[in-house]
Amino acid sequence: MTRKIFKSIGIVCGAGIFAAALLFSAQTLGYMDWQIRTTPGNPASGFMRTWANSSNNFGCLTSAGATCTVDPAATTSALGVVKTDGSTISNSAGLISCTTSTTSQLGCVKPDGTTITISGGVISSAGGGGGITHQAVVTGSRALGTVYHNTGATAMIVSVTMQFSTTNQTIQYLTDSSNPPTTLVDQLYTGTSGIGGGANIPITFVVLPGNYYKVAQTFGSGGSIGIWTEWN
Repeated sequence: MTRKIFKSIGIVCGAGIFAAALLFSAQTLGYMDWQIRTTPGNPASGFMRTWANSSNNFGCLTSAGATCTVDPAATTSALGVVKTDGSTISNSAGLISCTTSTTSQLGCVKPDGTTITISGGVISSAGGGGGITHQAVVTGSRALGTVYHNTGATAMIVSVTMQFSTTNQTIQYLTDSSNPPTTLVDQLYTGTSGIGGGANIPITFVVLPGNYYKVAQTFGSGGSIGIWTEWN
């Protein structure tokens, strides 16, 4: 009789342990409720303790009482949480916005679609990096004393070869942001002897984006345009 009782107890206990093992190894489906509470005591050595706090967040403590990293900060080599600074990057009701960048303020830059373009996440500048890609001999459409405008997004190189029929001639090369330009960047004077009578003299200067430029004869009348070439 006694033997049968112990045998029955052994069967019941064994079944209970087996059921508990199944319970703890089972997958949790659906949802789990967390009771909001104040900071609990420290866990035992080798453990971390988490709980739901009154700020609707999860708290975490180590056995030494230090705060655990539940939401690690992102780095260049590790995924994590990015916190907005409230100045350059702000967050309002889950909407992230960015301050417009200036010469004194970090922020977001929007390509204008002309001088700076973006395609497939790649940002490029016009003309393959902003370099010179075009050459034109424009002698027939240029005249001394006339103002011209660099409307492009890159600097322009202008080369003007002057021809002289007589001596004592002065040619001035002007360029700046004013119309007409008044900044003298170069000047050619043939002198009273030595240069003249079919002489060809080239002068080259640079015109910045948006600036105006002019080549003018300011003394004498024996000068004419031989070749006028522009690169932009």
